[in-house]
Amino acid sequence: MKDFFTIKSKAGNYTIELLVSKDRLQAYIRICADEDIDGESQEKIKEENLLKVLEENKINYGIDIEQIKRIADDEILNVEVKIAQGKSKSDGENSHAKLHFDINPDRKPKIDEKGRMDFKELGNINNVKKEQILAEKTLPTEGQDGIDVYGAAIKSNSGKNIEFKYGKNVRISEDGLKVISEADGKVEFSEGRISVNNVMNINGDIDTATGNIRFNGDVEIRGDVKTGFLLQAEGNVHVYGVIEGATVKAKGTIVVEGGIQGNDKADIFAEKGIVCRYIENSKDIKSEGDITTDFIIHSNIHCQGSLNLMGKKSMIVGGTTFVRKNIDTGFLGSVMGTKTDINVGIDDNMRIKLQAYYDEREFVIKNIKSLGDSIQAFKKAANSSNMDPEKKKLIQKSVNTYNGLVEKLKILDLEIKNLQNQIAHLSNGFINVRNTVYPGVKITMGNSVKYIRNETEPCRIVLENNEVALKNI
Repeated sequence: MKDFFTIKSKAGNYTIELLVSKDRLQAYIRICADEDIDGESQEKIKEENLLKVLEENKINYGIDIEQIKRIADDEILNVEVKIAQGKSKSDGENSHAKLHFDINPDRKPKIDEKGRMDFKELGNINNVKKEQILAEKTLPTEGQDGIDVYGAAIKSNSGKNIEFKYGKNVRISEDGLKVISEADGKVEFSEGRISVNNVMNINGDIDTATGNIRFNGDVEIRGDVKTGFLLQAEGNVHVYGVIEGATVKAKGTIVVEGGIQGNDKADIFAEKGIVCRYIENSKDIKSEGDITTDFIIHSNIHCQGSLNLMGKKSMIVGGTTFVRKNIDTGFLGSVMGTKTDINVGIDDNMRIKLQAYYDEREFVIKNIKSLGDSIQAFKKAANSSNMDPEKKKLIQKSVNTYNGLVEKLKILDLEIKNLQNQIAHLSNGFINVRNTVYPGVKITMGNSVKYIRNETEPCRIVLENNEVALKNI
């Protein structure tokens, strides 16, 4: 039997095999008659012989006397019969924690009956009050030891205790089982750590009166963020006015009720998503999550989630747009044939990395050519006259550098090929156009490109058989 060891004993005309599992929790007996003894000459199996085997091998726990009697009475041969069963250990349960708040609140606006975004309804925000219980946990339980067939204890493991990780404005209850808020504010959950952040309110613009703002929580601005200023928040940003040509960075969500009027300077980054009225003439809009807006005009967009243009006149006109997942819009391009560059199903980080490889490859090729020309010139000089040892060392050094660059070029080519393959396999996004796609739009999905030559009515744009295809909807 697999995972068992066998001990053999003789008893008259029989061989008694004792089989014990390697975990010492089970024991079996198998009896084999001697082959050279005929049936009439065989002695009967005796119960005391079986018990003696167990005693000699110190099997003393969980013995099934009835089974041993049955083996002797029925003369059961050549079959493994379980005659002892130990008690398995039972490990204790770990403590379990329960959070009393949503760790992924939805901050997308609802659309009213007129097709407008309602910024008063942004979904569930984790507002908490002082003394509110934010999380609870259970205590771990003790384990119960087992016993093997030899009567020895099998040690169990007690459950592990979970220690709460907590940050500012919270405390642990006296019994250690609860996390309690010590302030009104918004609860945050990051890397397993619970914190309550106060909100920084600015009742006006971010301008010369405030200077640049850096804050470790949420920021609410009742006015505008003016051109040239910086707003940096560890949490969410809510701007009730507009963002001009400013730099705004947030680890949470950025909500801009008035929209982003970038003046070709706006540099916006949000880890969790951007919600705004519109985006116009913006230098760089980046989001690790979704972007939701009415329209985008002449702006550069980098979205690692989905891009949702939700109003009746929703459109993307001009600029360059990179979206990792999907685009949902009313219009792409304009009747004027405005050049509009759309890229879908591409990981922006991969794209940046690929461009860096391209740039490095170009630099390496340039150096290989330059070194190659120098080496050839050195070799001609060596053939025409005696060359001193220092120049020979210089040639050898140049050759070594040249060979190293050639190897580096091979590695770069391989990395570029691998990254191109990854990008091609990632290209599973789509574009949903509810109205019209205009000429002047360039669509890239993975490694495939399509230029729109004619106006196209409502369609779904997908990558099919490595080609960008427009499907009627």
